[in-house]
Amino acid sequence: MINRIAAVIILYNPTESLIDNIKSVISQVSKVYLIDNSENELGESLCKYFNSEPTVEYIRFNDNLGIAEALNLALDKATQDEFEFLLTLDQDSKASDNLVENLYNVISTDEKIALVTAKHFDPEQHKLKEDDSIEDILYTMTSGNLIRVNTAKNVGGFDSKLFIDHVDHEFCLRLKSRRYEIKKVNKAILYHKLGKSETIRFMGFNFYPSHHNPIRIYYRTRNRLYVNRKFKHQFPYYVKEDFKHFMREFLDMMLFEKQRLKKIKMIIKGYLDYKKSKFGKFNA
Repeated sequence: MINRIAAVIILYNPTESLIDNIKSVISQVSKVYLIDNSENELGESLCKYFNSEPTVEYIRFNDNLGIAEALNLALDKATQDEFEFLLTLDQDSKASDNLVENLYNVISTDEKIALVTAKHFDPEQHKLKEDDSIEDILYTMTSGNLIRVNTAKNVGGFDSKLFIDHVDHEFCLRLKSRRYEIKKVNKAILYHKLGKSETIRFMGFNFYPSHHNPIRIYYRTRNRLYVNRKFKHQFPYYVKEDFKHFMREFLDMMLFEKQRLKKIKMIIKGYLDYKKSKFGKFNA
């Protein structure tokens, strides 16, 4: 265990797998913040398992305030508790042995490295191969990141108006725009499944429908347009690639997902709210 590191796990109506996921990281850090965005008591009930564990702190919002707000609270708590680094995790992520050590060994070498991320591994979609390489990357998802706390605070933390989706992309691009480095440590493995995503083989091609609910489609549309506009001059390659991702997601949705009409309506709603600069939590 490395004393200068805390972890945060963001909860939203978790399943019982949460207990094992917390156990996977609890021995690797000095403190675990469980920040609960749930709109029911399921998260609180599961977290009672750790009531006698002094290194675990449970915090409930009693409402869904979004991922960015929860991450900013975790940064504040880590600052108050004098931690230098914060590991960010989703409730569906499970840390491999030595995950934190492998990440720390890279980020501790240079103060210009603001964030290091693990290799995300989904046994249903990938085959695990040994890889000790370290990559320079532009952005990554939230789960499995070890963040330098004072740097994250100095750049303004996470953009809470985005609520959910592209919060991680915006934060990473803002770090890169300030000349900080982001690296992927491929020997640090994070077991992580992307929601209800699946792989479908059709006419010789692989498709990856996400099966996000319509409201998530709204956030993804609105927020990606905002992030792309914000960084289009600094990172035109990112904007180009993100447009390709959107087109691929749209094709997967139209071919293999349910509630297509509702999701198309949410894409339009996301676009209109982006144009009106209407952000924050979705209101019907």
